[in-house]
Amino acid sequence: MPPLDAFYRKVGGVAATRENAHELLRRGEPVLLFPEGISGVAKPFSERYRLRSFSPGFARLSMALDVPVVPVAVVGAEEIYPLVGRAEGVGKALGMPYLPITPFFPLLGLLGALPLPTKWFIRFGRPVRFAVEAMETSYLRARDEAVHIRRRLQGMVTRLKSRRRSVFFG
Repeated sequence: MPPLDAFYRKVGGVAATRENAHELLRRGEPVLLFPEGISGVAKPFSERYRLRSFSPGFARLSMALDVPVVPVAVVGAEEIYPLVGRAEGVGKALGMPYLPITPFFPLLGLLGALPLPTKWFIRFGRPVRFAVEAMETSYLRARDEAVHIRRRLQGMVTRLKSRRRSVFFG
């Protein structure tokens, strides 16, 4: 969506392409990737904090450019917009994968688009550095590494979630 695109570019965001990631990492810039992709934010509320499969792209980048992967677990974010449905046709017409339906949006209009005030917990894992491999031989290994990182991150998320007392308070 053009307004969001303009906002993200103003705060330093770039289009999520392999070329942009390579260029930023070559310059020594940090790159934040979401290996679940759209399926991670499009999951129903009942599946929150159950990580979906990871794309191996982040592991391939790490191997190709010899940069570490830092797993980051976040608990609290999946309650700000409790997704109860998706209007995919409307979303595609607006240039998005789907239009989210929450208990408050679109029922309350733009007011329903305000995020719920949840308490977030963020944990950074130890950096993981993969052995550098040629791109043509690394896909299967990258897939295996992505599965390993996903399992490790799922454990981090599960531990963080078990420690919190409330969604809205510490």
